[in-house]
Amino acid sequence: MGRQSLAEAATTAEQEARVQGGGISAWKLVWVALALTFLPPLIGIPIYLKWAAQVPAYTPPQSTWSPTPNGYDQFVAAGEKLDPDDRVQIITSLKPLRSKEVRRLLSTYHGALDQVRTGLRMECRVPFGSTYRRPHTVGHSFYALGRLLAAEGYVEAQQGHYAAAVRHYLDALRFGMAVRRGAGLFEIVDTELHALDGLLLIADRLEPALAGSLLRDLRKLEKEFTSSAEAVLDEKELGTDRLRKLLLQSDPLKLMAEWTSGRPEEVTDVHRWKLRLTPRPRVLSHWRAYMDELAARRRLPFHERKSMPQVPPDPVNQLLLPSAIIGSEFENWDFRDAQMAILETRLAVRLYRHEKGREPSTLKALVPRYLPEIPADPFAPKPLVYRREGPRTLIYSRGPDGDDNGGKPYTPGTGQKTDGDVARSWMPLP
Repeated sequence: MGRQSLAEAATTAEQEARVQGGGISAWKLVWVALALTFLPPLIGIPIYLKWAAQVPAYTPPQSTWSPTPNGYDQFVAAGEKLDPDDRVQIITSLKPLRSKEVRRLLSTYHGALDQVRTGLRMECRVPFGSTYRRPHTVGHSFYALGRLLAAEGYVEAQQGHYAAAVRHYLDALRFGMAVRRGAGLFEIVDTELHALDGLLLIADRLEPALAGSLLRDLRKLEKEFTSSAEAVLDEKELGTDRLRKLLLQSDPLKLMAEWTSGRPEEVTDVHRWKLRLTPRPRVLSHWRAYMDELAARRRLPFHERKSMPQVPPDPVNQLLLPSAIIGSEFENWDFRDAQMAILETRLAVRLYRHEKGREPSTLKALVPRYLPEIPADPFAPKPLVYRREGPRTLIYSRGPDGDDNGGKPYTPGTGQKTDGDVARSWMPLP
């Protein structure tokens, strides 16, 4: 077929198309089809991206408000009195605190510790969001102040002044509780562990009246303990506020990487595009749903807890959640509860021995005069282990593996399958 024949055929086809299409050419139909195919995405994608970038408003719940005056302000002011070198020494070096150096530190920072005690007489709650804004040195100062309070108790106990030692250890315990009230997962429970460990060291040496007074104080304080589930819910609100502010920035993933891992170079353009395509309300709802599920699991007894919830798929929570949760040291919360149960039981046994002239045959004999109920083992669905071995009375928890290993000390940080029982903290006292 020649060129003229092709042209004639095309003209004929166009005329037929006009007749069949009511005067619309085939090329116009093609253009209309192309427009219907590509124009909606070209218009819709920018609209979607603009909508996805909208960060919803957030108002913290009233339960997160801080009191006025706030004992927390006294704690911060006390921490500012610590010399940076002394602060590092108190936190990292235990040997000097067993020598005359402890007296120098206690003498030097007597005023700071008095200011802490002033704060303890006030209502206290960490101001909402301050854990994200404050310098890291504030948290380090709190840890050092807690160690110094426990060191006061240790010095008094070494001199046989057990009433004074109990008073200082209780101050350390209250301080550890106070600096975590409203702090979410930022403040770990080490200060409380130090205080309880010190009290366990002297529990069997206390006069009955002092032991009874301490037992009553501990039972009152136990009701004020912040549970790990409560800390997770605090962190949910703190994290929502923090996430919202980060998502308003031009490159939130880079800022999060700097904050969590210190390696912003790991954030690529692929991550940024994933975030652009993820609606900001979904990121926040993922965070809140994860923390709700985590809190629900933390409310369960230790032996019934499942593994950690699955991290949501959006790039923000994939980056943020592992850092926020790994740093929380959940294991220590269970050790704190175990130590408290052991300490209260030992004090109750001492009171029973003083009144009856003999050891109780079982823990049931302590109820209800000395304890309101048989003390449960936080790590197992059973009471604490209590038995006599010659002149010794053994009281301990079965530890994370849930088995009775005969009082063999537990070594932390090696997973839930590690053998060993908990009678005292593994943390050395100053």
